[in-house]
Amino acid sequence: MTNRYQRTLLYNENGNITISTWAKIEHCVPEGSVLGPLLFLVFINDLPKFINDKSVPILFADDTGILLSHSNPAVFKILNDWFKQKLLSLNFTKTQFTNFRTKNSNQMEININYNNKFIPTITYTKFLGLTVDCLVWINHIDSPTKN
Repeated sequence: MTNRYQRTLLYNENGNITISTWAKIEHCVPEGSVLGPLLFLVFINDLPKFINDKSVPILFADDTGILLSHSNPAVFKILNDWFKQKLLSLNFTKTQFTNFRTKNSNQMEININYNNKFIPTITYTKFLGLTVDCLVWINHIDSPTKN
């Protein structure tokens, strides 16, 4: 995993190729490699200890979910600090927020904004093949019948 290099090839509409110079890869796990998921888990192994008193992380291969039992936005600063230590960043295009609540509880309006980026609130999400929607399960039950 050392002394690895990469470069980028760009094709324009005329078929001409532009090639960048070779650059040394300082931090990486080759995508699609057999060891990729294992090395990723080793790399983020300290995440549960880092945020254990703030939330519950769910780690499976390269999927990560974090369950919060409160709406304290400070946990995002803690997470971002951990990401910076690991030379990672939060992917805001894949980050979503679902407000799980009981059927009888009042709907709370929660807006999460971190580093001037908005994390969208969604009514359901798919995690490890299971569609979860505010503990009602309607979307998961209906999804096989819609195909």
